[in-house]
Amino acid sequence: MSADLSGGSAQQEGFASLVANGGTLAFNILTNGIGTPTRAAIRRAGADVVDLGADFTFGVASGSVTSGQVAAILNNPGSHTLLVEGPDGSLSGPLTQVAATAAGVNADPLRRNFGDVAVGTRTDPRSVTVSNTADTSFRITAVGIFGADKQQYSLVDDSCAGKTLQSGQSCTFSVRFEPAATGTIRALGVVRSTDPDHPEIRVQLRGNGV
Repeated sequence: MSADLSGGSAQQEGFASLVANGGTLAFNILTNGIGTPTRAAIRRAGADVVDLGADFTFGVASGSVTSGQVAAILNNPGSHTLLVEGPDGSLSGPLTQVAATAAGVNADPLRRNFGDVAVGTRTDPRSVTVSNTADTSFRITAVGIFGADKQQYSLVDDSCAGKTLQSGQSCTFSVRFEPAATGTIRALGVVRSTDPDHPEIRVQLRGNGV
């Protein structure tokens, strides 16, 4: 799906792309003149349907959200709008152009939030599924955790790295969170493959040490 927020295009500010993968909706929004976005949401009939919670940076709102409403949005995009708010105003525009999930290597979910975890304790592993929806096979060359706080996350039960996924096949890996300090702790789970269209997939990892 896409949303033209200001008469622009995919290469200009004020444009949003949204890609559905199962119940996960990944989004990338280029804003125009409203400063660093503070909120983004998909709306219908004047009410929020999906709150696109994200870590916003200057001029860009990107991330992913898992919601049972994704199917309803895909089935009737014309009745939904995308709203992005910033300190200097807001942008909004209708959703258009329904697109199937891009064929190839995909990960679900694209965001893992571990919530509040006591410092010095660790969570149960939470899994991510990597699938191949293309008609040809691809090899998963590497799976890893990156970022300044990567040491507070650990990769476990990785059945993906080094595996060749035939069409329709999938594999999983899991991540465990063990905060060493209080505060919000972020990292990225990265999947690299021989898929030329999706050579690197990033899974956002977030948790709060308390």
